[in-house]
Amino acid sequence: LIAFLWAINQLVTGSWEPGKVRVLYISPLKALNTDIRENLLMPLDELQKQFLSEKIRIPEIKVQTRSGDTSSSERRIMIKRPPEILITTPESLNLIISSPIARSMLTGLKTVILDEIHAVASNKRGSYLMTAIERLELLSKGFQRIALSATVRPLETIAAFVGGSEMVIKKERNKKLLSYSPRPVKIVSSTMIKKIRITVEGDHFDNAD
Repeated sequence: LIAFLWAINQLVTGSWEPGKVRVLYISPLKALNTDIRENLLMPLDELQKQFLSEKIRIPEIKVQTRSGDTSSSERRIMIKRPPEILITTPESLNLIISSPIARSMLTGLKTVILDEIHAVASNKRGSYLMTAIERLELLSKGFQRIALSATVRPLETIAAFVGGSEMVIKKERNKKLLSYSPRPVKIVSSTMIKKIRITVEGDHFDNAD
């Protein structure tokens, strides 16, 4: 939820125009994607009710998922009326980008959230995912990347993996020289130690034969 808070604030206040996909959430687990959608709909509905009670109208924030199970009719509707928050998988993202019509949804991205990054960072799905993210830069240059994981190590290596590199063009003696520079990435790591307290409660039973 923390990863979504800033984006939700921008959408509610109108700083980001609705009617386009502004937030793209990507997870390698379809089941998790369904849970994320449900966990977003409840607080968004509560926000709407709270503002309406104050007689304040806020933009509608739609949340939809797209995967291999999404029907063709649902996909067509999604293209005509894009959700402000789109939830998908690495594979579905690449299919969207490869479609000239479908990728038109992703021309106004502001935030891309990569959840469970540890599950893909060391395998082909990770390469597939980050290739798609770099392709997104051609559609919505400069969006913020947020990677989430509870178990990822080492942090610096994963941060560099997520940030990738951007092209730098320098001019020397009327020639253009191309090079690549790592994008700056900030790491937020919680050092909180969980404290667990267990109590056993129950009725008193007398020993009986």
